[in-house]
Amino acid sequence: MIKYFNPLPIRSLKKKTTKHLLQKDSQLLAETKFPIVTLSGSWRDIVETIHGREDLYNHPDIVLSRAHYSMAIGVAMNAWGKEVWQDRQPANPQKAWLVDPTNYIKRRQWPTAFISELVGRVLARHPKLVEIKKNVLDKKARSKLPLADSITQPLLKLVGQTKQPIISFHIEVGNILAKETKKTIVQAVTDPHVREQYTDFADRKNMFFAVFDDQTRERFLEITALRGKNIDPSHVVVTGPFVDPRVNEAAKNKTSTEWRNRPLRIMLTTGGLGTNKSELNQALDVLLDRLANQIPSNNGKNKQNKQNNQKDDSVRPIQILYYAGTNPDHASLVTKQAKKHQVIISPVAEESAQLRLIYADDIVLANELLIKHGFPWADLVLAKPSGDMAYDAAAAGCALLLLDSWGEWEDNIAGIFSGLGIARQAEIDQLDKQLDFITGDNLEATDKKQIPWLETAIEKALNLPPEYRDGAANILKLADQARS
Repeated sequence: MIKYFNPLPIRSLKKKTTKHLLQKDSQLLAETKFPIVTLSGSWRDIVETIHGREDLYNHPDIVLSRAHYSMAIGVAMNAWGKEVWQDRQPANPQKAWLVDPTNYIKRRQWPTAFISELVGRVLARHPKLVEIKKNVLDKKARSKLPLADSITQPLLKLVGQTKQPIISFHIEVGNILAKETKKTIVQAVTDPHVREQYTDFADRKNMFFAVFDDQTRERFLEITALRGKNIDPSHVVVTGPFVDPRVNEAAKNKTSTEWRNRPLRIMLTTGGLGTNKSELNQALDVLLDRLANQIPSNNGKNKQNKQNNQKDDSVRPIQILYYAGTNPDHASLVTKQAKKHQVIISPVAEESAQLRLIYADDIVLANELLIKHGFPWADLVLAKPSGDMAYDAAAAGCALLLLDSWGEWEDNIAGIFSGLGIARQAEIDQLDKQLDFITGDNLEATDKKQIPWLETAIEKALNLPPEYRDGAANILKLADQARS
């Protein structure tokens, strides 16, 4: 059986410890200026360490989505400020605090969380099942996630003493709070797409919505009108996507031409649930074959190598970083491919290495490694057009080759970033030729003055308009507005 997930030592979830963690985070949410709640997965070991309850167990964790974590922590980082981004001081919980109710699920309810992740991971690895997901899960289970009952009580306890507007980064969280409490909620609509469930409680006077762009706002207002809901249009505010300020910082040290004078840096990425595995496996096979047969272009042995069918210095050299997130089968995929092509996987901090892998037990560490070693390094990112990878790659000054999308919302994202000239569809079956095309390596010497697509895409990413960078700051402004 393919290993989609990590072992599950449920016995490590101690009742007294869970209660203690819940009380501590509830207190911090009550005292902070910006309480932020998401539903992305768990990071139980980290929560225990923060609150002085660490133990010898490697606790069970699930991951449902990187996007719902990375956007939420990006907003918290924006509130904490540059001193925290640059690791010069610890986060100040008085300014902002982020929680995920999954961390406080009771031991007896943990199988529900585990099953929710397992179903998502199976669907992510079997594209033919996506239609079932669209036609069944999205229409039925989306109205109430299987996990909803397990997170409701810890969620309500977490925010019980909170007086400030609560920034919600998941539709399920926002709807539970809207239904069960009278608190002011600022709901992030994370994609340029409006699920009807976002509008279930839109007519509440203390509900606010942060949306991607004017078109998304118009669609949101249309859906509420069609559902007969009378809402204040001023409560639906265009903020743009929610990008971590550290990702924006990554673009500041890049130029659109530096890739010409060194190996091309290519990052392959999967999502929180491990999507696009087949495409990524095929792409990695092509890239590793290219990498294994490349030699430095300045070794002066061109003719001899070609005559002896040795390594080829006529192709552009590359370096590869594979982001597997928390998916062990993706990490295994990289290991097997590296062995097949006789390429060494180097430590992630060795940014001059030929091949590196980002893999971690929890989404917090995986995301930190990606932000530190991935986006600042990469020239070109292969990713599905998701609300985390596409937003972040563009904001970090990277060009994008897009893998297959997982739904209408991602089709919308693909259209937007392709329209900006930053992204194009990946041609996985002909990836080698596509790399030659986007770098201009397929051009004759007389045509070399033509600027290749990769250079123009990176240039456009480096000059990405503020509306695609400033969402994290803008949603904090909206929370201030909701407070007044």
